[in-house]
Amino acid sequence: MKNPDIGRDASEFSRSLKRFTYKSHMVFYLNSDPDILIIRVLHHSMDYQRHL
Repeated sequence: MKNPDIGRDASEFSRSLKRFTYKSHMVFYLNSDPDILIIRVLHHSMDYQRHL
């Protein structure tokens, strides 16, 4: 990911967690410089609060 800070804050679920929407999915990730750790990829119709 060229700009890992583009995601929105999702720290209410886990410290430093970010959320990025891509088409019909939400990608939850951690920025652990220089890497990105993908936590979950969920369809927008899913209850993401239940899955995190």
